[in-house]
Amino acid sequence: MKTLLVLCVLIASERYAVGGFCKSHRNSLPYCERDREKTDKVLCTGTFNHSYTAVTKLKTLVICNILHHEYDPRLISKFQHLYRFTLIYSNITHFTHPFPEHLHLQILNLTRLDLTHINVEIFRNLRNLKILDLSYNKLKTFGKHHSEFLPKLEQLYLRGNSLECNHDLKWILGKRNGKISLSKKVVDLNQVTCSVNEQYPGKPALIVMNWMKCLDSECPHHGSMVCKCNLDNVVSPPGLQSLVPVITVNCSNMGFTVLPSKLPHNTTVLILNNNQITDVSPLLNNSWYQGVSDIYLDNNRISAVDQLERADWLSSFRVFSLRGNNLTTIPTYAFDHAFERNTKIAKVYFGNNSWVCDCSFTPGFQELLRKYSPLIYDIKDIRCAVSEYDSNSKEVIKGLALVSICRDPAEFPLSPWDVLNIILITLIFTVYFKLIYDYWVYKTTTKLPWVATKIP
Repeated sequence: MKTLLVLCVLIASERYAVGGFCKSHRNSLPYCERDREKTDKVLCTGTFNHSYTAVTKLKTLVICNILHHEYDPRLISKFQHLYRFTLIYSNITHFTHPFPEHLHLQILNLTRLDLTHINVEIFRNLRNLKILDLSYNKLKTFGKHHSEFLPKLEQLYLRGNSLECNHDLKWILGKRNGKISLSKKVVDLNQVTCSVNEQYPGKPALIVMNWMKCLDSECPHHGSMVCKCNLDNVVSPPGLQSLVPVITVNCSNMGFTVLPSKLPHNTTVLILNNNQITDVSPLLNNSWYQGVSDIYLDNNRISAVDQLERADWLSSFRVFSLRGNNLTTIPTYAFDHAFERNTKIAKVYFGNNSWVCDCSFTPGFQELLRKYSPLIYDIKDIRCAVSEYDSNSKEVIKGLALVSICRDPAEFPLSPWDVLNIILITLIFTVYFKLIYDYWVYKTTTKLPWVATKIP
């Protein structure tokens, strides 16, 4: 433990000295110098001057400002007493060979390079290495297999890299069959962040990986099939100090007959399309659903949603999709009241259901559709149920005329007064044409009509 503390002090004290040397010689020609106070220490910029190979008992070597993208670590094989080797502030992206065997090398500092990948066996010959600093590179992956050949490793530095936060990074959560896990050796574990090029840019890797682990254990299942649970994002809502996960749970095509009784914590989106669900009451009485913003229940067997009249969820959701179910009516007043209070509502889907088109339901439903038409994204698919004897069959409900809705299709289309008027008009025209006919007969034959001959 005391040795480790000494090493930490050495690292901290030399960082400033090394940084000052490298920055002051950033644009100079290749150059090396021996430390004035420590004769066993050499600092180089641009390259290594081989004239210093004569320093056989060199213990500290610092090389910086290398412009080449590759580097051969076999250089240090000439210095068998080397205790600390530092490569810093350079364009190095990869090493051409593994590091050579070194019995005395205990501190390896590969900081502020452009390393994107490290071969698994790159450190296999450094069995006495105690401190490995890989901070501020561009590493995308680093796993416990990289440390398999470092049995004496005590400290590892990884912050400032572009690590991909996926299942390969689970090792940072610890636990390794009673042995000290690699994660316990990462000194700057809380500063390790996810790559800026992925869905959790700059977010703490430890927090992200812990949520991923929880997702694996909490994801719903049906029989032997497990839903797909994904950590979509990690956000910091206004007014909150802590981070909040955005989680999508997809249980489509899995034969669910009821909504899952439990969801992962912080579930944001729930997709249950193409199942056999008939009941939506969990949205009313199951606390796991209160924080779910988006729910997709397309192509199920839901025939009624009346129980949602009393659901607080209806006043706080963002997306609600009920396409392709068995709905014929909904409580329009309750939905209207909930939509008015909902400040988060963004999308609603009601299409491809068998909606009743009659005078008791349709006018109110039609008003709801028109009022919230900017939010109802499939309004052209909201049609009257298919019916052989209904002229409104398959018609778009929003555009239906009330006169075509509020009548009984079996009712006689004419009122009694209409019938009486038609009879009177028919009689008038009959008398008129009979008069014209009789006049024509009299003119051509001089015979009076039969009725006229009978008049006294």
